Amino acid sequence: MPRIIYGSSLPLFRHVPLVRVLIPFLLGVLFGIWLDAVVGGLLIFVFLLIALLIIENFLLKLKKWKFRWIRGFLIQIAFFISGLLLTNLKKENHHANFYGSKKFDKLIVVVDNVPEEKAKSVRTFVTVSNIIVDEQVIYATGKLLVYLKKDSTSLKINYGDELILDVNPEPLPDPIQGQFNYKRYLKWHQVFERAYCTEKQWILVQNNKGYSFLSWIYNWRKNISSILKSTFKNKDEFAVANALLIGDDNDIDSDLMSAYTASGTLHVLSVSGMHVGVIYLLLAFVFGKLEKSKYFRNVYYPLIIILVWLYGILSGSSASVLRAAAMLTIVVFGKWINAKSSMYSSLCVSLFALLLYNPFLITETGLQLSYLAVFGIVYLHPKIYKKWSPPMWLVHKGWELTSVSIAAQMVTAPLGFLLFGQFPNYFIIANLIVIPATTIAIYLTILQVIFKDVLLLEKIIIFCNTEIIAFVNRFVRYLETWPGAVTTDVFINVYQCLLLYFVLFFFIRWKEKKDFNSLLILISSVILIYAFFIVDEVIRISTN
Repeated sequence: MPRIIYGSSLPLFRHVPLVRVLIPFLLGVLFGIWLDAVVGGLLIFVFLLIALLIIENFLLKLKKWKFRWIRGFLIQIAFFISGLLLTNLKKENHHANFYGSKKFDKLIVVVDNVPEEKAKSVRTFVTVSNIIVDEQVIYATGKLLVYLKKDSTSLKINYGDELILDVNPEPLPDPIQGQFNYKRYLKWHQVFERAYCTEKQWILVQNNKGYSFLSWIYNWRKNISSILKSTFKNKDEFAVANALLIGDDNDIDSDLMSAYTASGTLHVLSVSGMHVGVIYLLLAFVFGKLEKSKYFRNVYYPLIIILVWLYGILSGSSASVLRAAAMLTIVVFGKWINAKSSMYSSLCVSLFALLLYNPFLITETGLQLSYLAVFGIVYLHPKIYKKWSPPMWLVHKGWELTSVSIAAQMVTAPLGFLLFGQFPNYFIIANLIVIPATTIAIYLTILQVIFKDVLLLEKIIIFCNTEIIAFVNRFVRYLETWPGAVTTDVFINVYQCLLLYFVLFFFIRWKEKKDFNSLLILISSVILIYAFFIVDEVIRISTN
């Protein structure tokens, strides 16, 4: 079979062939997210594919080898259409049974997350299972954001409870200019409407209608949180420990959250790849002897994969956790079958698998930053690390961690400007202190849960953990007070973000190759960025 010509001249495409089909598939997903698929247009695409395939086979029989690029082109188009179709199939409002396209009297729904207590209401997401029309129960689908008036009954609602809502949902409100677009965020999570219910507009029908496994997971999260809350005397230490272990940051005060953000260490408070890696190292240490046994080797690897995914689900299944768990699964499975694969291959395979599961994951900020950070570490870290070789072991380890932080921050900075408009200037110092300290805190928090009834040992663990977390909290708050701690109000658009990535890529290429073309593209990209800034400023001044 003729090889795919697309991108074959680039080293990444030669070493990681999956990139060749991942790119058109990803483009199809993005087009599917932003545009509604037109069935007629897709049929034309399909007929075009068939026609091109027939022509290509005919030309190959005539030995017209110069036309063999057609097969590669066909494969690109096929994966683009696959991404487009898959994304539109995942859109709830495109389904024939979507509740929003029907008239109904009442909704039968199932609570599909842990309800969150607000000042005057209980907020939860529900999945519509049926609608009631003229007292007849009809199957329906869809998701809904529900606010129940807070009282003694609504506060008892749990995951898996089945409710009947006697209410007409309303469209989500349009976003306020300059603020987070929550309407678009919920749309990408297939939630298109919300409903406010008084105590007379809903009734509890049945408990435990959800998945038993998720009920067990939610109970575990609640128990762990209760144990930590009862053992920490200070609210801030409990809130950080709770976030470190199970990813629940609801109890963290806004000023403390702001301090972590300003220091560039907010990632430690949301369970991410770092936390999954810490858990993996713990599991490898506990069960490591099984790996070396020829009898239990085939038990060790599946056990590690299962436990990593259990922790990922327990910690909230955030996009960055799914990325880390998926990549770790590929690496562990490769060890199991004695197969060698590069980190680039693991990145591509894991992203492809996650998008097949849910193409809307690509809209998650956590997933975008997570993949960019890992790519930056894999690609840039060796280049930065080899610039200096400290003689002392401690300094050497410090430089290793610092070079990792620089690599990750360089690659995520343009997207950070686009999303948040700021940059933590002391991220190197912060990560050098916070990452090792919070790693120890994660292990101590696990021990705190395990040895909750061993009085003397529990007290020692709690004391050590409290002191470490309190130190980290004081440190990030102190760092926030330093002059120029954060560069703020650097708002850029998508085009400027892409140009910044061009600048970064060709700067690195120019530093390595010292070729004129890379320097020319680098200078051109910088000029274009400044041009965009000037145009934006002129528009801003003219509109004021």
